Amino acid sequence: MNRESASSQIGTLPFWTALVALAAIALYLPSLGYGLIYDSLPQVLIDPFIHEPRHLWDVLTLRVMAMDVLDFNRPVNLASLILDSLLWGKNPAGYHLTNLLLHGAAAALLFRWIQSLLGSIAPALVGALLFAAHPLQVETVVEVGYREDLLATVFVLAGLLAARRPSWGARAATVACMTLAVASKESGVAGVAVLAVDALFLTDRAGRKTKLGVVAAAAVANAAFLAARFGLELQHSAIFTSKPPPIASHSGEMALIQCRIFAAEFRRVLWPTDLCVDYTGYSLRDLPLPPALAIVLLVVAVQAAGAWRIAPPRRRAFLLGVALFWAGLAPVSNVMPMYRPMADRFLYLPLAGVAVMVATGLDSLRGESRRLTSALAAVAVALLALTARKQAALWSDDLAFWKEMAQRNPTSQTCWLGLGFAQLEHGQPEEAEPPFTRASDLNNHRDPKALASLALCADLVGQPARAEWLLGQAVALDARYAQPEALLASLDFDAPQVLRLGAILKR
Repeated sequence: MNRESASSQIGTLPFWTALVALAAIALYLPSLGYGLIYDSLPQVLIDPFIHEPRHLWDVLTLRVMAMDVLDFNRPVNLASLILDSLLWGKNPAGYHLTNLLLHGAAAALLFRWIQSLLGSIAPALVGALLFAAHPLQVETVVEVGYREDLLATVFVLAGLLAARRPSWGARAATVACMTLAVASKESGVAGVAVLAVDALFLTDRAGRKTKLGVVAAAAVANAAFLAARFGLELQHSAIFTSKPPPIASHSGEMALIQCRIFAAEFRRVLWPTDLCVDYTGYSLRDLPLPPALAIVLLVVAVQAAGAWRIAPPRRRAFLLGVALFWAGLAPVSNVMPMYRPMADRFLYLPLAGVAVMVATGLDSLRGESRRLTSALAAVAVALLALTARKQAALWSDDLAFWKEMAQRNPTSQTCWLGLGFAQLEHGQPEEAEPPFTRASDLNNHRDPKALASLALCADLVGQPARAEWLLGQAVALDARYAQPEALLASLDFDAPQVLRLGAILKR
């Protein structure tokens, strides 16, 4: 292996680590001036939970997992938001700053882990910058409500890096990091899976026993947390009023649909255009099963070819990248029904696996091939960074953002509701009515939130009779709308909107 000298590595590693972190942060610096959009609105501005310091003890003792709270199952994420609230109140800049620092930490940890596997700085640098600059990361970094993916990835990578060291302290740190990862988001179990692959298949017999001990300890901690997460969960929730539906009626159909979802995600990794906050069946319209299956098989074939052609000891690094990729995807693959069958944020951790594979492939090249490929990789990183910067800029204006999202996926009720509420926020009730009407149409006028939103518009433009009729339709579909103050607990409407809905009912 063409390794840099030990003295060179020791002298330059801190510099390159800091450079990667700063580059990842600098790419998203404009977000410090952004407001809050989408899921961060109810979590930071409507729900008072994170703004009451006493709840920090509920989070630290895990009592929150038996409470009716957003992200009740992600206590590490809630703890970070409560700490932000203590520092910044409801100022969006502070929450965005924390997200930027976490993204910089994830990129830096990925760089150090790749470098420790390959012994080379340049390929690790390319891989880490590819991860940091990819446009698919925009949603996770810019939307404060999705910080859990940042936290889970930071702790997974920190645990994998600690596992490279033989000391007992490092082993304890590995177990702690893997536990914090799953307590940040359930997909954090990917860390234990990667450790298990390494111990069982990529380690010689002499070192296997020790690694398996670490894996066992981390697995027990993960299992204990997940048991508490599902065992303590409330059966009836004011926020989660319905369970997410499965994407198919039987396992065979689910596998076929998931194949199409994987293909759409893999395509966005390679060609990240038309990214949206809500992907529905419309997002798969131009991806029927045969080409989707071909894309998935091609990805598997490329990974298999890489594992076969890349010689030891680099092969181990490549296979760890493959393991991280699939282990990161598995928990968000609709095996259990999810509210969002696919989302950009689901790819934050798997993209770390892509970065490892790319870096390992680059490191395996020699001579002119390596120089040419490195140059092409640098150009790709620059283009991805420009695309990410443009995508992130959409989040600076909620009205422009939702207009663009509704255009990208016109069958998304979420996008049309988001546009309607943004226009209400900007004092444009007449302009808000068409998006709310579109959202209602998409659900055959059976969605009480869309109908109540239309009632708000009608009342604001001086149509009280129509407002009463629309709200009556919402009440007929959902009795909660007969007592609008209860809607604050569901986080569907803010306090001024709830007061107006109450006034309409009292006429």
